[in-house]
Amino acid sequence: MPSYRDALNQPGWKQAFFEKMTAKAGMFAFKPARLLGYVTRAARLAKTHRDAFGEDYGHLRALLRMLTAFARGAYKPAAMTVVSAAAVVLYIVSPLDLIPDFLLGLGWLDDAAFFAWALGKLGGELDRFVQWERAGASPRRPVESRIVQQ
Repeated sequence: MPSYRDALNQPGWKQAFFEKMTAKAGMFAFKPARLLGYVTRAARLAKTHRDAFGEDYGHLRALLRMLTAFARGAYKPAAMTVVSAAAVVLYIVSPLDLIPDFLLGLGWLDDAAFFAWALGKLGGELDRFVQWERAGASPRRPVESRIVQQ
């Protein structure tokens, strides 16, 4: 009988949830106030459960900063990148996902696995965003970026 860890490593559920969350994320990703609300909530939850994200916690923080910079008009990734990143945020704030978050000790493992998988789609953009930050990016001068991989 497969364990929950085996189930977490299967890509099928991740793609299915990604498609579901992407459809929902498209409804708020370009509404700055709503996007910032979701990002703030995801940041709070992720910080509380940072151990579940392990080494990827820093990447998650970069994703949240990228969405914040986008919502404030300072950084301009491709539209699909914004929607994909917002889908990750939506998955994190959703208490009912593959493993419900209220299951202590297990509930955040799927969130971390989902983010690690999504990082493959967003990693290049996050690298460009971090470089932009390190270069002393000006919040007044938006930067255009490239499209996220599908």
